[in-house]
Amino acid sequence: MVHLRDSVKGRFTELMSGVSDADLQRHSKVVAFKDSVRKYAMQAGQTADENEGEELDEDIAVTQSQTNFICPLTQVEMVNPMKNKICNHYYDQGAVLEMIKVKHKNKKTFRCPKVGCDNTDVQQSDLELDLVMKRMIQNHKRQSKKT
Repeated sequence: MVHLRDSVKGRFTELMSGVSDADLQRHSKVVAFKDSVRKYAMQAGQTADENEGEELDEDIAVTQSQTNFICPLTQVEMVNPMKNKICNHYYDQGAVLEMIKVKHKNKKTFRCPKVGCDNTDVQQSDLELDLVMKRMIQNHKRQSKKT
């Protein structure tokens, strides 16, 4: 058992010595994470350069007070937020998909429920699950439990 531990430790050290920070920065997971942060920063109206050195959780903590997590359909906090790519409003997944289904069944169109929005025909294809917003909501819940 001791020999196995020493062998694993030696191999780990050998592998880590061959990895540079530049290699880590080019890793597909790191690149995808940075792209996600840039996308969020653009949604929040900031440039990616401003957020380059900050952690995602810190970005979320700073901006979460400016974001409304309440679904305009259910009037409760969203669980699975979906972003409308046409008007950029958010709805909870279950509520909006059900509403679209009911409206289409009755041969009607579903209008965005946000006051003043002129999007009169929301389609399921216009919606995308927003994992960044979902993470913000989860962090907001954690923060409110702390206080």
